[in-house]
Amino acid sequence: MPEQDDLAARRLLGEVPPDVDDRVALYVCPECGDVMCGALTARITYSEREVVWSDFAFSWFDSETERWQHDPADLVEYRFDADAYRHTITERPTDATAKTWTDSA
Repeated sequence: MPEQDDLAARRLLGEVPPDVDDRVALYVCPECGDVMCGALTARITYSEREVVWSDFAFSWFDSETERWQHDPADLVEYRFDADAYRHTITERPTDATAKTWTDSA
């Protein structure tokens, strides 16, 4: 869904608040696409020079406690050049611009 893709991109850019506590969902349940089902999340910090993804966790909503649970994921911190990061996200292929494998044949 284009609206969800745009919203996710805006979250990655820090233009809208994170979707899971103070974390951004990077990978959501592939079966249903619902963040409440579970997601790989991270904290994202921004500076003029770089964007850092850190503190990765497998996050899921516990309906009994009505709170998010964050089980730490054993992943290293990722650092990106801020300009390249913004460019990659803002210039990403969208449904309207993406090529399929048949387009190149």
